[in-house]
Amino acid sequence: MSYIENLKSLANRYNNLDLSDYRVAIFGAGNTSALYSKCFDYELMTDHINCFIDNNLNKQGITFLEKRILSLEYFLSQQTNKPKLVLISSADINTCNTIKQQLTGRVDFLTVDEYVFSKRIAEILTVLELLEDDFSKRVYAEMIIARMTNQPFAEELYTKDQYFCLPPFLDRNPNEVFVDLGAYVGDTIEQFIQFKSGVFAKIFAFEPEFRNMEALQYRIERLCKEWAISKDRIICEKAGIGRHSEMLSLSNSNTDTPSLGAHFTNTVDLDAQQIQIFSIDDYFVNQKIGFIKTTF
Repeated sequence: MSYIENLKSLANRYNNLDLSDYRVAIFGAGNTSALYSKCFDYELMTDHINCFIDNNLNKQGITFLEKRILSLEYFLSQQTNKPKLVLISSADINTCNTIKQQLTGRVDFLTVDEYVFSKRIAEILTVLELLEDDFSKRVYAEMIIARMTNQPFAEELYTKDQYFCLPPFLDRNPNEVFVDLGAYVGDTIEQFIQFKSGVFAKIFAFEPEFRNMEALQYRIERLCKEWAISKDRIICEKAGIGRHSEMLSLSNSNTDTPSLGAHFTNTVDLDAQQIQIFSIDDYFVNQKIGFIKTTF
């Protein structure tokens, strides 16, 4: 079976699943669910989520993402006129396997990734066809398959050069404009400069989190000195990129301990930073772009 047929077969298992037919709980009230909170909203899952389940006794009984956290035993003991369904929210293979052992034979379950990717299989296949080379198509499909099956990613598809593994990305073009969406602390920018031997026109780095931005600016200053690059060739924007240009609040961005659950919201939060969000089309209206790096 080809990787495309395998992907379609996995998606067919759950693409007709209707959450409204179940009493739904999300297993895992931690960073992964916090990161997935927008996904829950976008996929219309939030309205169907009755509660969260977590094995951490200190979490049970409190509220998380406006839903109560329960123990598994309490959830299973609840009387309801609908069958129960548990969606596992964890990106860690061992954690998923442990949770599955707890649930097997007691309640129906699948992972959040299985549900979301099954529902979005049409869009996934559309993106797959947009990719130019067979290797990229296979990597994209196998990555989704690995997440749906809770299996390790195939070793032969790994590369140390995450963004610069294909020959077209290694060409040295003095007119190239590199755009880093989510520049973090400048690690990818440093790789870009090294791979290109300092040959490029401009770099635009977008990073909304203030501690990351401080580290990014420190690194850019060093790189400019080491590679004799004029500072006007690397533009650092303390901003994010989105569908529309707007101002949003970045929660958990001004605490002493960074949180993987930091996210943008329209809600006014006095403890959050107000961050400018640009659409790519608005920001680069008069600028030709060569290479865009983003994360998801």
